[in-house]
Amino acid sequence: LQSCSTAMSAGDSISRPKENEEPLDDFISMSPDNEISNVSATILKEPKEEPLGILNPYSSENEADDNAKEGMSQHGEASFALDSFGSETDHSFPNHLLDLIFTERRPSCRAPNNEKYWEKNELECPECNYGSRSVVAWESHLKVKHSTKPTLAGCLLRCDCGHESYSNTHSNHCKIANFTIIRKGDGTIRRTKMTPQCVLCKVHPKTTRGYAEHLYRHHKTSLTANGIFLKCGCGFHYIILNDYKKHDKKCDGRNFSLNKLGEE
Repeated sequence: LQSCSTAMSAGDSISRPKENEEPLDDFISMSPDNEISNVSATILKEPKEEPLGILNPYSSENEADDNAKEGMSQHGEASFALDSFGSETDHSFPNHLLDLIFTERRPSCRAPNNEKYWEKNELECPECNYGSRSVVAWESHLKVKHSTKPTLAGCLLRCDCGHESYSNTHSNHCKIANFTIIRKGDGTIRRTKMTPQCVLCKVHPKTTRGYAEHLYRHHKTSLTANGIFLKCGCGFHYIILNDYKKHDKKCDGRNFSLNKLGEE
């Protein structure tokens, strides 16, 4: 009897609800088969998301790769590059790519603006007060401003080693490559063959097609609108822009003259 009473007391302690616990009547329902069943309320919890970039040892290889990619996009490409390739002194990665990561982009240099390519002596123009320490700029000045070149102007480039030439190709073979201008001949300056000047500006187009396209693109006009036509050395009369389809097959159109419409 004492054991039965202890069992009953134990059962009462199990079945009795605690003070802060709600009664179980709300969780008891009748099934269609008239059987009483306890419906337990389950709370679905969302799985905890792992921090991006941290690999789960229990995940598959594909999931690990996905986590690594997400971590790279989360923290940025720069930090990912630093973590992956190490410091500047890490020689496991190509040096030319490390320069792109750790240093700023270096400005590009051009020959006329870089003192490495400048001459010690200033190269003076034979016709005006222009002077430059760059052979390329000096030759360009003769061509654009004076319509000539060193061979026609009689200007030799004498290197300090004693070599003389009309161009700066000697600088590719000589370590000194410091030039001085020497005048040759009688001092007369010949000109390059000039094509007719544009009727609306100071440009000298080099071909018949270039002349017609210059009027059309830069001045929004045409040859006939200005009452002119171009007479090529081959005898072809260049009147409209589309005449190049017939003319360019015959010659290059570099020898031409400017004439008024109605003149032969």
